[in-house]
Amino acid sequence: MTKDIRLGDTGTLQMATSSNDKSIHLSLPPHTASTCRLHWGLSATAGGDWRRPPEAMLPPDSVRFDATAVQTPFPPGKSLELPLPEGIRDTPYLRFALYFPDEDRWENNGGGDFSLRLVAREGPAPGEALAAWDAPGDSVEEQVFSPDEGWEVAAAVRADDACLRVRLLTDLPGEVVLHWGVGIRSRYEWRLPPEDLLPPDTVVSDEKAVRTPFAEDSAGETGLRRLDLEFPRDKAPLSLTFVLHAVSAGRWIKNGSRDFRLVLQHREESETGLPAFAERIIEAETGKNSWTLMHRYNLCHDLLDEARESGSGMALLFVWLRFSTLRQLDWQRNYNTKPRELAHAQDRLTARMTELFQQEPEHRETLRLMLGSIGRGGDGQRIRDEILHIMHRHHIKEVSGHFMEEWHQKLHNNTTPDDVAICRAYVEFLRSDGNLDRFHGVLEEEGVTRERLASFERPITTPPDFVPHLKDALIHDFEHFLGLLRAIHCGADLHSAAGRARGLLDDELAGHLGAVTHPDHLDLRTLPEFLNRIRALRRRL
Repeated sequence: MTKDIRLGDTGTLQMATSSNDKSIHLSLPPHTASTCRLHWGLSATAGGDWRRPPEAMLPPDSVRFDATAVQTPFPPGKSLELPLPEGIRDTPYLRFALYFPDEDRWENNGGGDFSLRLVAREGPAPGEALAAWDAPGDSVEEQVFSPDEGWEVAAAVRADDACLRVRLLTDLPGEVVLHWGVGIRSRYEWRLPPEDLLPPDTVVSDEKAVRTPFAEDSAGETGLRRLDLEFPRDKAPLSLTFVLHAVSAGRWIKNGSRDFRLVLQHREESETGLPAFAERIIEAETGKNSWTLMHRYNLCHDLLDEARESGSGMALLFVWLRFSTLRQLDWQRNYNTKPRELAHAQDRLTARMTELFQQEPEHRETLRLMLGSIGRGGDGQRIRDEILHIMHRHHIKEVSGHFMEEWHQKLHNNTTPDDVAICRAYVEFLRSDGNLDRFHGVLEEEGVTRERLASFERPITTPPDFVPHLKDALIHDFEHFLGLLRAIHCGADLHSAAGRARGLLDDELAGHLGAVTHPDHLDLRTLPEFLNRIRALRRRL
């Protein structure tokens, strides 16, 4: 048996088992740094507690590091042999990290250490055993999860007219408990299962989950642990969401960074009226995952091609983006996005929409609506740079407890369309000689309440200061900054759109556009004359 494991920048470690299964050989790439030590121990499970290996297993020159680990010189380009004594089956996992003393550097899987199974599994793997499950009905779903090195949890769903059956098998050693809930309206929910659907020995854990122990799979004599669930077809949920509790190891086990999820019923588009990819949007918007406008725009970009093939797909994407524009969806959750990262996501999405606008006339009306629901993008870095330039230019200190610094921190960490409203309100505050009622009135006109300001991850709770001798200069600078914010965030903003288009127009059309966007610059004294300019502009466009 041979196995490779990626070690980040160091390269790939190769493990090979000897022909008589009495030892394993580990080797590093020849180009690895000249001095390396294998920092290692054993474990009963892939992520379990470290245990110090027996003396019979130690290669020459190994030294004790502490009560649970040893260190062994590991020459690059040469094989390091580790004997496998009989008792190793109780601790079949090698837990290790690499230490490079010349560089004082650790290679340790991002702090999680590496795991390798040293002894082959006895009996079938969970996925193999589950394939032999002879349950009545059609197969709905089959999955094999491998969240840790060397063990699995396999799941299958069978359905007939009367019943929906679920079987879970795992080779995780020791007592194992399923901590689970169900999805009723959406497969991405985690709700408490109805009491009449609970199997024996199940206990309620909290308001949304129950706990059911696995039992030894004695009937199949596989050496695995098994759990069977059964739901009447008319009461069956859409999904099963769960994590595992390895009781003896004291570990909670997830599917990487996410919960395990098993689909129990597949709803077709005709049943819900929504395209199949709608579930991906629901999961992202309602989960506990990190989420910002940047993530929303990236997901929308990834779904565009799929939406083109669905009758209602493009309309669904527009409604989704429209809900975002109306602040009905989170603009930031557990994540900080730099303005340039947000602008890049906008550029990427709007560029793809523009391509589709050119290529597929049947989608143009919907695409136009979608483009009006997101910012145009551009040089987002200017948002971070310009607010600092303004503060430095007017000697405004970066001190906590002041409006400008609180807003500056928000702009740096999560600029959103709220900043357009904040900037407009601040300009009106300056124009009104420091009238705070005017400041908050403009904010509320834009849908930004005091509570919303305080709810930001970088909250704004301090009212702005009015410094009379800075009034005119600050109005000038923040009117310019407002234009920058609108250009980034407001896809339907007339002035930013006109600014982008003006270089593509002939002189006559540019003149009409200038008259509409800057009527004070021309002699337009009557409403009919102004409307005639708009009519002429629309006709030429």
